Amino acid sequence: MVESMTVFSLGIFLGIVIILQVSIKASIDAWQNRSIPFAMSERSWGWWIELRTLYPHYIYYFGPFLSKAEAEESKLGYSQDLESEGSKIVSTNVKWCKPSQLTMQIE
Repeated sequence: MVESMTVFSLGIFLGIVIILQVSIKASIDAWQNRSIPFAMSERSWGWWIELRTLYPHYIYYFGPFLSKAEAEESKLGYSQDLESEGSKIVSTNVKWCKPSQLTMQIE
C-alpha cells in the first residue's frame, strides 16, 4: 500500500513538473515574439528586417513589425523583391532596433 502511494505521488509530481516546463517554455516563446504597440508611420523601435546586398552594396531596413514572428514571415517577400530588381542578397536578419536610415550605401 505504501509503495503504491509512493508511485502515485511520484507520478503526480512528475506530471506537475512537465506542466510547469511547458508553461515556462510557452511564456518564454510569448515574450520573445511579443507585440509592441507603436505608430506604424514612424521610424521607431521595433522589429525590423535588415537585408544586406552585394550588388549594389547596400543595407535596407523594412519595418517596423509588431512582432519578431511577423518580421520573420515577411523576410522572404522582401528578399524576393530585391532579387527581382537584380540585387544579390548576402544576409537577412530580424532585429530589434531603430534604424537611422532605411537605405544605406556601404563603401
